[in-house]
Amino acid sequence: MQSAAALSARLAKLSSKEQARGMKKHISPLRGIRGVSGSGITEVINLAWKTGVHLDDADDEDELHSLFTTAYEDGLVAIGLAAAALPDDPETGLSLARRWLAITDDIQTADALGWLMWGPALLSGAGKGPSALLDARSSDEFERRAAVIALLSALPVPIEGPAASGLRARLKLRRVAFVESALDELLEEVLPAYLRDDNPQVRKAVARVAREWAACSPDAAEAAVKDPGGLHRVVRADLEKGLKKGRRPKKKRS
Repeated sequence: MQSAAALSARLAKLSSKEQARGMKKHISPLRGIRGVSGSGITEVINLAWKTGVHLDDADDEDELHSLFTTAYEDGLVAIGLAAAALPDDPETGLSLARRWLAITDDIQTADALGWLMWGPALLSGAGKGPSALLDARSSDEFERRAAVIALLSALPVPIEGPAASGLRARLKLRRVAFVESALDELLEEVLPAYLRDDNPQVRKAVARVAREWAACSPDAAEAAVKDPGGLHRVVRADLEKGLKKGRRPKKKRS
């Protein structure tokens, strides 16, 4: 793959102080922010993917880690490339995701790691399955958020964000989802364990997953997403939105 230094240099050319100022109002990762737009990150991922990335190559793995630790945008490029290469080596992909989560301190990076790497690696058979997502309950809020967002890979929801461009480039598709229908058993095992998480960002992730699950598998979602003490209003509102959509009569084709 292209060197981390070359990719970082390309990102530097696409950066702007104005963009950085705007981004710093929302996130402040210790790795720093360059100020590169989402389209710029996508551009760098698409160009880099053409040269190939191989997770079973120790040099590529080292370059990806070096890239991830350089700056926020560099990290998203690293995730995009690693996610695209992950189907060829899920174990290394999972190892990288966990290594990067240990030093993640922003929600966007946590989401990308959960949805594009951690979840898909587990679905591919890497690691120890759903128990790893449950184990994250004792971790910090970023890893907990990633564990919940990883459940989106078990739903027929198209991947989002600039880091998703790597998988789109690999598959040559504009719309990419990891499954065709909800993996109810996995969701039933993991999501209820996070219903009482008191971190607002983790709670928002729980609400998002509940809404998406209810929209495509309403009965299973409604049965699983319940709390004797009552659901938080944020989760309840999103669940109800999903149930309404999931149970809406389908239009008949003329």
